[in-house]
Amino acid sequence: VIDNNYPTSYYTLGYDGTNGLKLYSNTSYPFEAPEIQTVLTSTGIALISPLPAAKDLTYNGELQELVTAGECEHGTIKYREGTEGEYVETIPTKKDAGTYSVYYMSEGNDGYDNYVAAEPIIVTIGPAPVTVTAENKSKVYGETDPELTATVTGLISGESESLINYTISRAAGEEVGNYTITPAGEALQDNYNVSFETGELTISKKTVGITWGETS
Repeated sequence: VIDNNYPTSYYTLGYDGTNGLKLYSNTSYPFEAPEIQTVLTSTGIALISPLPAAKDLTYNGELQELVTAGECEHGTIKYREGTEGEYVETIPTKKDAGTYSVYYMSEGNDGYDNYVAAEPIIVTIGPAPVTVTAENKSKVYGETDPELTATVTGLISGESESLINYTISRAAGEEVGNYTITPAGEALQDNYNVSFETGELTISKKTVGITWGETS
């Protein structure tokens, strides 16, 4: 029911996602606006309740559904990932880490009108955590450094360590003692969030043998 004292242009139509469609007074006019009035029920509109919602996702190497399924008593819910393409009944899936936009609508049946959500659901698939750890090394004073290496842990099964790029170096010095080995690289690498753990190079004393000979 709309107050007949005012034309429909004095009202703003909104949808709060829970209680259905409502008319709100438009306070931009220079006179006292009518009170907020609930003027429509869900009858005639294929409303969605509960609404689809973004899932909390982390990269796992597989396709994952981006949103939970909504429900529509008087129609069929359809989805679309991105701004192009047709709406389909299947919930959109994605594999790689990143941010995606899911649009949705209801296609009414039995005389109910369609409903199209005004804003998309923003969904993020977060990168999986991996750790690059420098391996401890040792050598004897005066020797050449051993090859500096590191291990990568946390990769999704079947994925190669070559996906993670890093360099490795150690603190300068050749005297007996301990020196930090440091791996380094970009923190975000494709589908992975990379952290780095240091190792240690130990230089030990060199054993020197002394042979006593006879003197004449």
